[in-house]
Amino acid sequence: LLLNVQTPAVSSRQRSSIVTSTNRILRVLGLRDNQEASLVLCLCLSGGLANIVFVMGRNLGPALYVKKVGAKKLTRAMFISGLTILFATPRFAAFAKKRSATSVNSGLLLRASIILILLYIALRFHLSVYLLLYVCEDLTTLLIVMQNAAVAQELFTATEARRVLGLVQLGSTCGAIVAGITVGPIARLVGVNGIILAQIAVLMLSLLPNAATAKRAQQKNTTLPESSSIRRTLNSENTQILNTHQSHDTPQKWYREPLILILGAYTALVIVVKTTVEFEYNVIVSQCSSAVQMVSLTGRLYATAGVFAFFLNVGGSRILLSRFGLAAAAYAFPGGLVVAACALLFDHASLRSVFAARVLDLTTRWSLNNNFKSVVWIAVDRAMARAARPHIEATTKKAA
Repeated sequence: LLLNVQTPAVSSRQRSSIVTSTNRILRVLGLRDNQEASLVLCLCLSGGLANIVFVMGRNLGPALYVKKVGAKKLTRAMFISGLTILFATPRFAAFAKKRSATSVNSGLLLRASIILILLYIALRFHLSVYLLLYVCEDLTTLLIVMQNAAVAQELFTATEARRVLGLVQLGSTCGAIVAGITVGPIARLVGVNGIILAQIAVLMLSLLPNAATAKRAQQKNTTLPESSSIRRTLNSENTQILNTHQSHDTPQKWYREPLILILGAYTALVIVVKTTVEFEYNVIVSQCSSAVQMVSLTGRLYATAGVFAFFLNVGGSRILLSRFGLAAAAYAFPGGLVVAACALLFDHASLRSVFAARVLDLTTRWSLNNNFKSVVWIAVDRAMARAARPHIEATTKKAA
């Protein structure tokens, strides 16, 4: 009888203590409530799995192509891949424009899985399939990471993004660390081709957090009634930041929007340097490594960059964006690339310098640069962003 009387009191105190501790943790992380924390967790899982697919694909495609076809033909593969992306992204933009980001993401994950299964089967038949695999890995990983970012960008306002995007990026950096650590052992255990099967498994697993994100996004949209002043404030915030006053009857084309054009120019300029560093890395490493060694070294590269980006995303990005604004984050990525280019120049493009340059490139890209671009995309009208994003994040990159 004594236990029956005291247990509810003890449980009540415990629940109160748990609630207090949870609220304290949420405040430290910059999260508003449990619902927002749950949404951020789903986005972290999606981002982590997407980056695992990205790291595996960007590692596997060049490694297999260079070893099976030859490093001298790598520029040809890059050119063909660029043309393919220039052809595919306008069609992807038209497809994504009238659909929610989560539904587009689920369709992309399923299609990528099917294509990789077919390529895995076809690899044993002809050498030209390695070119198709290179192009497929380049295109699908680009679209998957881009679309995963689009999901987060459609769910938060610009003010919310300054608080939570650093935490969302933690998922991506953790995914890079996990993939970087495991891709080498997987290659040694089942062969380099076996990484494709691991990719397929991660793609299918990614459907689960994507579905959970879609459910929580719907809950977020229905939590606030359409007539409430809070909903009106949230919906108008991005328009105020963009400071456009166009009529709804005459919607502006995305390629006439100055903010999008500036973002495109920014993307093109930094991609020129980034692609040069990446190409030098692939050629230099291929000259002194086997396919398995190349995959293992590149895995350690992504894991190292993921660790540095993790600490930046824990608090650095939020503090930088909140205190110094977007300009500081905008300068971080090109500034890092300038340092990387100087390191290559003075060290005569050695393996040590090209490895360090790639680490610096990936670290700033996975933290400050991604957060900066996400905030800018949030400030753009949603329909315009859906139409423009594939052209800026994919077509512009490959054209550059």
